[in-house]
Amino acid sequence: MTITRGLHPASKVQDYRERGWWSDETVDQLFRHQVETRGDELAVVDPPTARH
Repeated sequence: MTITRGLHPASKVQDYRERGWWSDETVDQLFRHQVETRGDELAVVDPPTARH
C-alpha cells in the first residue's frame, strides 16, 4: 500500500518508485531493520566541528 500525502508530484513519486529509489518503508522501519540486523555496529558519526 502506498501512502501519499501530497508532498511531491505524483509523477516524481512514480518515477522514483520505478527506479527503486523509494519504497513504502518508513524511516522508522528502515532504522529498526538495521538495529535488528546490525545492532552492534556503529550507526551514526558526528564529526567534531572545526574551530576557526
